[in-house]
Order: sequence, then C-alpha cells, then structure tokens
Amino acid sequence: MNKTFSTINKQFLTRWIYVAEQVGIPPRAYHPQVKLVRDETGKSSYTAGIIFNPFRLERPFNLEKSERCSLCQALKESQTIMPYKDIAPQISKNFLITANLFPYIIGSSIAISKEVNELERPMYNTRNLEGLTSELNEVFSIADKLGLKVFHNSYGAGASIPNHEHWHLLDFGTSYDQVGEKYGFDAAEKVSLKRNKKIRIMPGFPFAHLIFNREDLDLIVYFLGNLGEKIGKNYPCNQVPHTLSQGTEGILIIPYKIHKERCPGAADVAGHYQGCKTIKEFNNVTLDAFFSKMGEILFKRDELDLTAFLQ
Repeated sequence: MNKTFSTINKQFLTRWIYVAEQVGIPPRAYHPQVKLVRDETGKSSYTAGIIFNPFRLERPFNLEKSERCSLCQALKESQTIMPYKDIAPQISKNFLITANLFPYIIGSSIAISKEVNELERPMYNTRNLEGLTSELNEVFSIADKLGLKVFHNSYGAGASIPNHEHWHLLDFGTSYDQVGEKYGFDAAEKVSLKRNKKIRIMPGFPFAHLIFNREDLDLIVYFLGNLGEKIGKNYPCNQVPHTLSQGTEGILIIPYKIHKERCPGAADVAGHYQGCKTIKEFNNVTLDAFFSKMGEILFKRDELDLTAFLQ
C-alpha cells in the first residue's frame, strides 16, 4: 500500500473545491504535473520537485500592481455578496481564509489580514517586526487546524501584493503523493549548528539559510531584526527580502541577495519549483538547472554567514 503524505483536512478540502467551482478556478489549475529531480551522480543528496502549472503563470501581474487591492476586494466580497469565499469562518477573527485564485496545487489558500483599504496592513519586513511573534503563533495554529503549512514571501522576494499582509497556506503532501516520496526541504538531511544546537541547516542545499524550531518564534524575530539592521541598507527599501517556509521539521528562513519584484518565492526556494513556462522546459529541467535558477536570487553559503545575525 502506498504511503499517503497529504495532511489536508478533508472537510476543509471539500469546502475549498466548492469555492473553486463557484469562482471559476478550473481543475487543471490545481492538478499540476509534478516530477522529482535529483543529482544522478550521487554527489548531492538534495532533491527538488518541479511543478508545471501554466494556469498559475497566467495570473495578471498588472492587476496586482494596480491601486485596487484584490485582497481588500476578497474581504469585502466574503462579507457581502460571496460569503462562501470565507472557507473557515470560525477559525480566526483576524484573518479571512480563502482559496487562492491562482493556486499552486489543490487546497492552496490564503490567510488575508482583515484590515481593508486605508486600514490595510502591509506585509511585515525586517524594518517592521512589531507583533510578528503573536502573528506567527496564530497563522501556525490556523494551518494546524486545516492540515496545511505556512509560506510567506516578502517585498522583493516573491510577494506580488506587499501592501496587504497575507500568508500562503499549502499542502505539498499532494505533490509528494504524485512522485511517491518527499523532496526538497521536507526530505533534506538537516544538521545542527555547532554553536547553537537549536538551529539547523541542510548540507546539500548550497544557499544561505537557517532552520528554526517552531517553538523559537522570538529567535526568528530577533534574527530577522538583526539581519535587517546590519545589511538592510544594501537594498532599495532598506529591508532584506526573504522568505519563510514551514516544513515538517521546522521553519526555513532564506534571505535574498537582490530585491526582485517578480521572482521565485517561499514555495520555490523550499524545493517546490514552479518556474517552468513550457512543457519542454518542464521535461528537461534538472537539479543543476534548479540550483542555477536559485543562484540568481540567493546568497551562496560562503557569501553570507547567517550565524553572525544570531549573536
């Protein structure tokens, strides 16, 4: 009997599929092709998942940059003409949980901060971390109840709507089911730092990153604040673009070496790469090609010693 990796709450998934039908998300949008890539020479144990989802690549970037906030609009619709958009109405007073109109995979949802228009709250960044510890606690609790994991982009690191705080809630267990095994961050070997046993890294992942325990949220916030204070001045907005990805074994934080408005985000750098634009590219992509793409936006480990920001 094959092992099932998906953890998504079945009742939630039923509601999610209903919402997808109501708002016109076609099944092809949340049943993408997935393949696993590895180093065939055996030099690296790291594996990555390549997800081919042309529907997600069709999302209108111009609308995302318009003055009209699509997340504010989703909030208003859920409270008026489209109440079904609120998939988990009792789960949080601070966030609307709704389907991502351009899903990564089945069940892809967004936790949208309920402030709207002039009161809307922009995404946290390394210059503004106020209240982040309690917010992380809440979004992780929400994800637990839904059987999902938390992923967060920041401005300059994959976030297309940075003016309104929101968190991606995803279940890549369904893609593990397709290829028959875990890959990426969830499958990678992890070792503890010599100077701080609470923090781990993936030896097979060649880019600067740290893995925190879920219980150490204050340490995550301290690290991000220190990162922003020491190198934020090197970026256009004086804050360090980075992603946060929840896995089965901790919280992965990855800073970006450049500020780029449209680029791979938290899911991609955690090993769920969705950048292939054609089926030919999907069929031919290799682990080396994945690492090469990540190298365009991420620091190599010897370029940035992240342990310096833990002190």
